[in-house]
Amino acid sequence: MNEHPISTDGYKADYPSGSDLKKLISQGEYLKAFELGDEYLRNTEKPDPEIVKQHSLCMSKLGMIEEAIEMLKSLKKISEAPDPELLALLGSFYKRKWLELINSDPANAESALDSSFINYMDGRESGGDFWCTVNASSLALILGRRELSVELADEVIAECWDIYNKHGTTSEFWVPASMGEAYLIKGDFDSATRWYKGARSHVGSSIGQIKTTRTNAKVLLNLLEADDISADEILGCIRKPRIAIFAGHRIDRPGRISPRFPEHISSRIKTLLKKKLIEMKLDIGIASAADGADILFHECLQETGKRTHIILPSPIEHFRTKIFESENENWCERFDRIVQQADRVEISSTSEFISDAVGMYHLSADYMLEYSLDITEAFDGELIPVVIWDQHPAKQPGGTGYIVSRLKKLGYDPVRIPITDLGRTRADRHSGSSPVNEYPYSKLGIYEPVVRPIVVICTGGAGSIEEERASIMNRFLEKVSSICKEESLRMLSAGSITESIYLIMDSVNDARNLIRSIHNCNPPLPEHSLVLHAGLVTMLNSSLSGRRDYYCREIDEALEIAASLKAFSMIATMQFKSIASRKEYPGTVFRYHGRFRSTSGNLLKIFQFSSSCAFRTLFH
Repeated sequence: MNEHPISTDGYKADYPSGSDLKKLISQGEYLKAFELGDEYLRNTEKPDPEIVKQHSLCMSKLGMIEEAIEMLKSLKKISEAPDPELLALLGSFYKRKWLELINSDPANAESALDSSFINYMDGRESGGDFWCTVNASSLALILGRRELSVELADEVIAECWDIYNKHGTTSEFWVPASMGEAYLIKGDFDSATRWYKGARSHVGSSIGQIKTTRTNAKVLLNLLEADDISADEILGCIRKPRIAIFAGHRIDRPGRISPRFPEHISSRIKTLLKKKLIEMKLDIGIASAADGADILFHECLQETGKRTHIILPSPIEHFRTKIFESENENWCERFDRIVQQADRVEISSTSEFISDAVGMYHLSADYMLEYSLDITEAFDGELIPVVIWDQHPAKQPGGTGYIVSRLKKLGYDPVRIPITDLGRTRADRHSGSSPVNEYPYSKLGIYEPVVRPIVVICTGGAGSIEEERASIMNRFLEKVSSICKEESLRMLSAGSITESIYLIMDSVNDARNLIRSIHNCNPPLPEHSLVLHAGLVTMLNSSLSGRRDYYCREIDEALEIAASLKAFSMIATMQFKSIASRKEYPGTVFRYHGRFRSTSGNLLKIFQFSSSCAFRTLFH
């Protein structure tokens, strides 16, 4: 997944440069930068050090801190001369490690803090600019070396003033932001406030730079024991990126009994929506791309130069057929245009059901919500839900009402754009809907697909001979069976192939309790890998085993991930992470681990969790 086997293909001209990756990272497009850098490293025998440095920075932004440190340490060993940028990056990675461990592992946190300070100072002494110096100044203050800290802060102010006097308002964001930090270190809150406020106009599209500035300011304000009013004023000057998650109704289908979102009012609704979105001063908008409100949302943002991310329930071409069914080619053309202009398109499933299966939209809605929360956390931003909604409560998962209910459970109150002037009575608004053409599942001998968690236990590498490996598999099968019986866990389907066992569980709770019990086995079971996924599960009428059988193509994806693991690992996909409610499992830590491309073409986002943290939070 995130390993980089050496290839003899050599450098390809269409690969990104270090500056390309740097620009993407500055804009907060971490996933896009990671994928480009990862592909380059997989296919290049002698990688460009500039690309390696930027890829390691991207990894650290995605939470892969240890991997980023190891990558740069390897580069440092082969560098012919001290590289100030490399040293500064290492300093920043160790600082992230310190922040991550400060409450859970004080000894290793202290070691990381020392390493960070040393690398920043080495970077400064080898010719690094104010970036090295301002961070060394902050860390010196944290380490109790106040005199050195103030001396370094003065050095930063002098250097940044010189740059600012030359370039003024065209200076990079880091110049006024570093001035703000340097004055904060000196305890001059008024000057810090002015410079942080001035830095706002230098951000531009570089919203990926803001979180670091806010994090540093929070640490320093806490260390300096700033009063609440001063702290709020300073942090209020460092703007938060604003991310909108959007949901809204599709255009009414021909023959709808009572109108909800008729075609003739779409232009008027778009005008209202664009006015509201401009007022919100958004940086990124996230939504699906169905004909109707979703497409209007993306058009409004793209027409005003904002970035958009699209989440689809199925592959692009398949989803497009759903829009084509609206019998209005105009919406298909508009769909093609917003997809082409989107900064990112993700799909929650590669399954291509012809029916409008509720499960498709259920998984996609959960995926979109989790994706939005992840991006908001990555930027230390503000999530703003926006809906075009008739205020009907959700009758089934996946629609606008469902997304509103999920958001409210998480404490958000969506901004609602009203659909008005339809000439309906109150009774009309609650009486009708589109004509329902029930899909003939029963005639096909199947049931409507639903979202369910998938668990794969892989024993690959355990045992030295075939008989021993078969015996280990048998032991796992016996243990899983007994756990499910003893704890009344509902396992819908199960099977084994070579060195892996796969299970479809009825709920996330069933999956959680099963994994918890396996983890707590006494005596412990042999080493194994665990893959948690989620997919669309279709129950079949027929069976070879006497129990109901199930169809689910995501099982193959989970088995492929398990087979690809080079060491025993605990892996969860974005799909599983999306259906595992944050409310039920607060504090759960999923660490980004890269992308996995399945044979079906799905590019799965992969997260790693360890027994030391994830089992304590997710499974206990």
